[in-house]
Amino acid sequence: MLKSIQKELGLENIEQLFFGAAPLNKPTRDFFAKLNMPVAGVYGLSETSGSATFQEFPQAKLNTVGYPLPGTQIRIYNPNEHGIGEVCFRGRNVMMGYLKNDKATWDVFDGEGFFHTGDMGHLDSDNYLDLTWRMKEILITSGGENVPPQPIETLLKDVCPIISHAIVIGDERKYLSVLLTLKCTYNQRNGQLTNELQQEVQSYIYRRLRPKREVRFVKDA
Repeated sequence: MLKSIQKELGLENIEQLFFGAAPLNKPTRDFFAKLNMPVAGVYGLSETSGSATFQEFPQAKLNTVGYPLPGTQIRIYNPNEHGIGEVCFRGRNVMMGYLKNDKATWDVFDGEGFFHTGDMGHLDSDNYLDLTWRMKEILITSGGENVPPQPIETLLKDVCPIISHAIVIGDERKYLSVLLTLKCTYNQRNGQLTNELQQEVQSYIYRRLRPKREVRFVKDA
């Protein structure tokens, strides 16, 4: 059964699947896992000549982006109490610097030659890298509290399946707010979103908002 589904998807000859460049949401990972086609994460940047981590089955950890490639060192800079800090790389695969831009080069390299990625993460006991969020995306409220919005946005979409996008705002504000959009249908001709909510969204709203008991109105005799 699974082989026939894989063939219909054009993936019957695939041995291993990987993703990178952007996070892969849990529903997508679960979909492929149910087809016996788990997708493993890898991580890297243009400055690291592409991927700087790798993993392969059966040792892959799907909640991580793998371990350092041979010849590559990973350091977690200034980790907090949970071991989370800025991800830094050093190795022959790391660039020498930005062309004709010494200031930008010195901004991302430290005195030991480690390239600072601007991404936050931690290493587990097996030296697998688990990414958390981007430093540049951290919101600083008017009270000085540092808040990473990505975990909140991801959690909202996980617990409420009708949300298509969630954006947390709160930089230099007293409190956080979130902008939400619901899943809408697509125009089959041009692929553009319409103003009509998807059926699952309509059903979800109806189940949540319908009265707990039936109310009838009777005309006066």
